[in-house]
Amino acid sequence: MRLPLTFALLSATAIAQIPLPNYTGAFTASATRGFYFTAPGPMIVNGLQVPDEAKRGKQVVALYKLTAAPPQYSQTVSVTPVFYAATTNNDVIPVVPPQIFQQGDVVAVLGAAGDASGSIVNSYGAGNYASHVNGQPITLLRCLMQTNIAASNGVGLMSAEGTASIARVRIFVVGQGQQLPYGAAAAGGELTVSDPNPPSINYTAQFQVVPAGTNQGALLLIGTSRLNVNTPYGVLLVNLPFLATGVLPTLPSTGSPVSIALPNDTNLLGAIINWQAGVINAPNLALTNAMEWKIGN
Repeated sequence: MRLPLTFALLSATAIAQIPLPNYTGAFTASATRGFYFTAPGPMIVNGLQVPDEAKRGKQVVALYKLTAAPPQYSQTVSVTPVFYAATTNNDVIPVVPPQIFQQGDVVAVLGAAGDASGSIVNSYGAGNYASHVNGQPITLLRCLMQTNIAASNGVGLMSAEGTASIARVRIFVVGQGQQLPYGAAAAGGELTVSDPNPPSINYTAQFQVVPAGTNQGALLLIGTSRLNVNTPYGVLLVNLPFLATGVLPTLPSTGSPVSIALPNDTNLLGAIINWQAGVINAPNLALTNAMEWKIGN
């Protein structure tokens, strides 16, 4: 579904996610995969997150600043991260202090779901992926370590591996567009992140509405701030009065995309849009969780 951008937007400070390819499968091993790219200009990384399709509920991530691309496998280079973290949740991990990269620095990240106690799960997506940061194009290429980074706090031997699949790690950068699901899982289903399509000006932003079961479509609620109010239909998470509502046709079990082509308008930078769906299963209506967009470059 495409919606016109005709509703008002509320200004806020945006942080951002570098676009990633869609999930294509899992690689489970005692080895860690990731990706690297060359910074096209100054950038500040302030968050990391491993997508957790395997529902491990744990993650390990390591961020590196290199002076050159890693050598192709089986050659290696010894690396030490500028930031490493292991958590017992799959939330966004704040990078403290935020890490500053300059034009020409090689940014590399490794990450997987799990910990040092066994195999870890890498979230694979297409390699040689055309992405962007702060409005400038970048290419995400595969890097790897043949060990579990949780066992060494990210220190080890890194290689590149051509255009093979990358392991997806969400990198949040000051000034990019961010998608942030919020609210508990709900009876209606859920709104899920579209990793290739964070809300950035001059690009198409998107998320998915995934129903919990049989339905006859959904109402789409649009606002500019959060709410948390119990109703007979579930928890209302988008402010009243709504700036707009939309109607989605019957949702397939895999979900239905909601897309907006954002204009190349710098006045939108930092704006917030909040979304929630009410899934119809006549005569009932059940609310989903919610999604917050912060529009960036």
